[in-house]
Amino acid sequence: MRQSARKWLMGIRGRLVGTRSGMDSSQYVSRRSKTLCWAGAIALIIALLSKQLLTRSMSLHMLVHIPLIFIAGAWLGRGWALRAPQREQQEQQEQQEQQEQQEQQEQQEQQEQQGQQGQQGQQGQQGQAHAGRLRARSRVAISDASQASGPQKGGLWAQLNQHGLAGLLLCSFIGAYWMIPKALDDVLLSGQADVFKFVSVLAAGWLVQDSALRANNVIQLFFLGNFCWMSAIVGMLYRENPQRLCNFYLLGDQEIAGLGLIVLAVFLPIAWLWARRRYIWRFLQ
Repeated sequence: MRQSARKWLMGIRGRLVGTRSGMDSSQYVSRRSKTLCWAGAIALIIALLSKQLLTRSMSLHMLVHIPLIFIAGAWLGRGWALRAPQREQQEQQEQQEQQEQQEQQEQQEQQEQQGQQGQQGQQGQQGQAHAGRLRARSRVAISDASQASGPQKGGLWAQLNQHGLAGLLLCSFIGAYWMIPKALDDVLLSGQADVFKFVSVLAAGWLVQDSALRANNVIQLFFLGNFCWMSAIVGMLYRENPQRLCNFYLLGDQEIAGLGLIVLAVFLPIAWLWARRRYIWRFLQ
């Protein structure tokens, strides 16, 4: 049974690798972008439809519903980020095609003028055509230089979020806020708080995927350790407090939520180390 399951998984992996090797890099990025956008949209729809079911329990609210919205925001943000280089490439291709068409039209006009005129003005017209081509090339070089000399992708946000510090700090504040018991109670009492939860957690997921690409391993480890330490402390407070901290959730459910936060504080560093195992191994060597 295990061998058949292993063969089935290896076959799926071979198909995925085969499709990836059979596609160009642009096609692979395009398909990956669409997959992430659709996955994020589906996760967000599931979070909206299962809101009443997943907010009945404190543990489900904190450990399932909020992370589901967070993952949806991260997937949507990553899928949208992968679409940006494709749009830039398409715009550059369109500009190149337009410039080539203009050059062809200029050459045709020059040939017509050369046919009407005599052989006396041929050298001057060739010089004008050569100068026109040089001007077109200079315009292309200037446009490419302006795109290359700009800040990191993202414009003003890239300048504000250098090394991912601003985005990761804001995500830490959002994560800390949704560990407060009163914030969970407000979601059940007010529709505005519910909307704020969806918007803020989606923004946190979007910011994490963007800031993690800008931050190095040291910055990522610092913010990850800060969040895990905070999660572990809040989880221990939930478990050891003999009184209910939320008005809408029972004491037993509060203890389960605290245990889940402690497990999350242990699991996240292990997942980060596994994702960065190659870099860590190179550093140790």
